[in-house]
Amino acid sequence: GEPGGGEPLIVRACRDLKRRAMESFMGLWEAAALQLQQTPMSAVLTADLSAPKCVRETVSTLCDVAALFEAALLDPSRNERKKKEAEKKERYKMAGRKTEEEEEEEIFGRTLDAAILPLLNFCRSAARSLQASDAPVFLINSLAFMQTPLQKHAFTAERVQLLASLIEEQMNVLVSVQTAATLERLEFSERLRDIRAERERAMQTGQQPNFGALPSLDPQRLREVFKSFYTALFTLGALGLPQVDKVASRNLRSQARQGVARAIADAYAEIYEAVAHIQPQLATHSPEQVRTLLDA
Repeated sequence: GEPGGGEPLIVRACRDLKRRAMESFMGLWEAAALQLQQTPMSAVLTADLSAPKCVRETVSTLCDVAALFEAALLDPSRNERKKKEAEKKERYKMAGRKTEEEEEEEIFGRTLDAAILPLLNFCRSAARSLQASDAPVFLINSLAFMQTPLQKHAFTAERVQLLASLIEEQMNVLVSVQTAATLERLEFSERLRDIRAERERAMQTGQQPNFGALPSLDPQRLREVFKSFYTALFTLGALGLPQVDKVASRNLRSQARQGVARAIADAYAEIYEAVAHIQPQLATHSPEQVRTLLDA
């Protein structure tokens, strides 16, 4: 021991070795982040918009580190220490100090951030060079690849939630972009714009909407549009979603398809309601029937 009851030299030496090892370890992550910034985009982006090699390799290393950390947490020799840690936790909290377990989890949290944050920035930068319809797919695939292995561990919950919120954000973008493209292909877009503009005009003037005066709702043309739409429904052509099909996760792909299907069903219902004021017989399938077919 040290004179005056100070910390034993062996303990100080171990703490110093731990500190140096951590600095070296974090330095390796920083070097990897710098190397990532120098990676040319041509070596990253692929036709299927899958998670790039640099993401897969970094996540693989991170999984190994997480497995080692979890093994240390599950070490039977830690049980007695955990009991003592629990006893000290409240006292330490009141004193503004952290227990050893809390410090270890904080250290691993820094490791996660050192690995994931550069990847996030890199993927966002790469996505800027893609078309609006491709960018969300690329980001969803990359984010999901980062998130999936982390879901195995309780101590990564905070970062898993962060990635989940980012995935949801990009899913909303993908559904919006793919819905707009599909409605344009079905020739619904112009009709929706005209219907909404006429409804707004009627509200402002206190009159009833005059949908029959809209050129885009000409009965002959509408009949052709509906016929094409119903054919697409029964041949599954209405949900030919090339970008959604590139989402690697089956669950996320299904979620995106359902989002687009709901938007198409809502758009049809809006047009159907307007057409009912002109010639109800033009639309031969109710919104409920269309929704059922799209859900199938």
